[in-house]
Amino acid sequence: MAPDNCSHPAKWSPRAGTLLYYTPREYNHVVKDRDFLEKHLPSQANSKKTEDPYRHLEHLAAVPSSYTVDVFDTSGCIAAKCLDIISDLEPNEKLYIGFDTEWTAFSDGTYVAVYQIAYKNSIFLFHISKATRGKPVSSFPADLKHLFASKRIIKVGRKNSSLHALTAIVLQKYLPKPESIRTSNNGDVDNLLSEEAVKYAALDAFVSLEIYQQLKDLPDARRPLDTSNGVASKDGLSVCIFPSRACSGSRAAYGRLVDQREHNDFFLDNHK
Repeated sequence: MAPDNCSHPAKWSPRAGTLLYYTPREYNHVVKDRDFLEKHLPSQANSKKTEDPYRHLEHLAAVPSSYTVDVFDTSGCIAAKCLDIISDLEPNEKLYIGFDTEWTAFSDGTYVAVYQIAYKNSIFLFHISKATRGKPVSSFPADLKHLFASKRIIKVGRKNSSLHALTAIVLQKYLPKPESIRTSNNGDVDNLLSEEAVKYAALDAFVSLEIYQQLKDLPDARRPLDTSNGVASKDGLSVCIFPSRACSGSRAAYGRLVDQREHNDFFLDNHK
C-alpha cells in the first residue's frame, strides 16, 4: 500500500532499485500503463515487439485534398450535420458512410470521445465527449441517435480485423498512428482536439469508406456465382473450395483460375 504522500498513486518507488506498480481503478489506462512499464522494464518490450509487415507500403499522410475535414463539439452543431446527412436519403434507398470511433477513459468508465464519419467528400469529427460530458442524457443529439438507428444509413468500418491491417491488404497503403495519438486523452472536455488527433481521426473514417468502395463490387463470399456473364470463367479470379454445400467448415482449397485455352478449360493455379 502506498503512503499518503505518494506523488502518483499509480506509480510508486519505495526505495532505490525497487519498482512497485499498482493501478487503482480511477487511474486505469491499459495503453499508458503498458508504455510506463516498457519504459522502466525494457525487457518487457523487447520480448514483444515485432516488425510491422506493412511498413514498406506507401504511407497515408493525410486525407486527399479534395476532402474537407470539420470538427463539431456542440450538440446543436452535431445534430445539424447529422440532419444534413439524413436529409439526403431518397425513398427506398440507402446511404453508406465511413465510420469509426475514438475512445477515452474517465474515472467512472470508458466512453466514446469522438465519432468519425466519412460521407461523400467530407469528414465529420463529432467530439461527443466535449459536447455531452457532465450534462444530462437528454443533451445527446437526437439526430445522431436517428442516424445510428437508421437501417438505411449503413455504417461501414472494421469489425474483427484491425483497420491498420485492412488498409494494407485492401488499399495497399500503410495507415500510421503514432503512439502519442493512441494514448492521448481525446475525451478532455476542456481542450480542443489537437491538429494531429484531427488528422489521424479523419484518416480512420476516410479509409473505412475507401475499403468499402474497393470491396463492394466483389462477389459475396460462399454464394454461387452468376455464370451468365462469364464471371465464373474469368482468368485470375480468386476461388475458394469448401467441402460441403453448407459451407460451414474451413475451406479445403483456394487459388486463382488460369485460362488454358489449348484445352478449352480452367484450373486452379498455386492452390493450397
